[in-house]
Amino acid sequence: MSSTLVVDFGRYENSAALVNGDAVQQIGCPQLDQHHLRAIIAATAAPITRLVLTTPTAAGPSSVERAALLRLASDAGYPDAELVGTAIAAVMDPLVHPDLPDAAPVLVCDLGVAWSATLLRLSAAGATQLAEEVASVNLTRNGLETMAEQALRWLVASCRAVVARAGYTLSDVAGLVLVGGGARLPMAAHVLESELGLRVLRPREPEYAVIRGAARWANHRVIKASPATWRIEPLCWEITEAARLLRWLVAPGHAYAQGACLAQIRTLDDRVYDLHASREGIMVEHRLPPGSYVNSGEILALARSAQLIAGDRPVKRLELKVSGDWMLAPDRQHVVECADTGAYVRMRAIDTGTVVHEVRPDSSQFGRVFVHPSGRMALVSWDEGGRFAVWDIASGQLVSRFHAGARPLSVFVHENQWRLVSEVDKQVSVGRYRRDVAMMWDLDTGDVVEQMVGDDLRKRFAGYADRSTRDGFAEEVRSPDGRLRAGCSQVDGHAALWLHRADTDEEVFRAELSTARPVRSAFSADGHYLMSNWRSAEVSCLDVWKI
Repeated sequence: MSSTLVVDFGRYENSAALVNGDAVQQIGCPQLDQHHLRAIIAATAAPITRLVLTTPTAAGPSSVERAALLRLASDAGYPDAELVGTAIAAVMDPLVHPDLPDAAPVLVCDLGVAWSATLLRLSAAGATQLAEEVASVNLTRNGLETMAEQALRWLVASCRAVVARAGYTLSDVAGLVLVGGGARLPMAAHVLESELGLRVLRPREPEYAVIRGAARWANHRVIKASPATWRIEPLCWEITEAARLLRWLVAPGHAYAQGACLAQIRTLDDRVYDLHASREGIMVEHRLPPGSYVNSGEILALARSAQLIAGDRPVKRLELKVSGDWMLAPDRQHVVECADTGAYVRMRAIDTGTVVHEVRPDSSQFGRVFVHPSGRMALVSWDEGGRFAVWDIASGQLVSRFHAGARPLSVFVHENQWRLVSEVDKQVSVGRYRRDVAMMWDLDTGDVVEQMVGDDLRKRFAGYADRSTRDGFAEEVRSPDGRLRAGCSQVDGHAALWLHRADTDEEVFRAELSTARPVRSAFSADGHYLMSNWRSAEVSCLDVWKI
């Protein structure tokens, strides 16, 4: 069975181990040079498929140091060796199993020979280091048992410092990963958890966390081949004499009918020929610019045809869930994720699901995203005390604040008038009777527009809704090029997403969904992705299909 050899270049000492699955076999490792690395490789009985070198993360190794390390590995017979920082490797340890959200900042405390505190930001692609502090070896290496209290005080202060330096607060940090031999100190996890208020993740055998994580980092970073989706076909013509491409008449992304003129060419004796389409299609790419010489049979452009959809089943790319709402951004290239708590709003790329922008209010218990009459998206957040705030999502800036003075019983927004109305938990006396109270505010300014008193106030809330009516999804939608139609059918308590050709109504795709509730759909701006938005009993779901 193949194994990964991981060599950890520490600040004050080096270590090496052979990793095979969850098994870690430590290898004697002096201060390394070319001869020692070759000796370690030669002494390993199992075949080595990968060599990974981990390095201290403070400022990262310089280009000269990186080149020296890679040259060391190449001389030992591994020119494809990889380098990874120790903190990034630690958070990748499969025994840590951190259930951490995308784009979440995470603290890594390495209690090895020299202790360090590092703040990382996680992403679907891995992790990025934001800030780090390293203790002097005298503080942690000599007499650790007697100096543990002093070292832990340093560690707590350093954790606070790296979080602040990166522009975060401790409430933003998703967790703390504790690794290294010193992580076995009984008081370490307790002190960090009580002083910082963070969830501490300490793997079994924490001294091997960096080694295991580096092996996983190397072995799990793969790029899978993209499955076939739409069939792309070349456009070429039989041209019997020398000619230049004069102009394109159909731009990329535009549809054309059978027999349409797609381009024109001019021969050397100044005759102009039209290049016609043999069947309908959608222009994907021009391979040659105007002015280029063209030859018979040469591929001048690429196109796709709606007639070929049935041969390529759409592929599900993403399954996203949130205990809140999904909305389609105005550019139709991103989706917006909003938690019901209003704790965050994330903008994700439709094709990869990667978080590209995030807004986190300073405090809230509830939140909804609504669309301003100008088209801007805004988060309206509030708490049980009736404190409201409006945040512009694109800039992350606070727009307005206002206070109801009592607990909100309901919250509704009129997106055309950009006003908020809320029934509040208080009543006023009108003669001998007690009447309900509702307040109305201007969301741009936070000014009170009206205080309403009476019974059954909701009859006066015409045009107001508790969720956005402009979320970008609909019960039935057409693709941007007009060739496809998507919708939902519900039979015997089950829902299904369907995709039809618009001209013939031929069904080319159907997907059963685990819900009996209505399903709404949307296409991305380029028409390459179909999204279905539906709810289960607990969460709001978004499925993204590549078509």
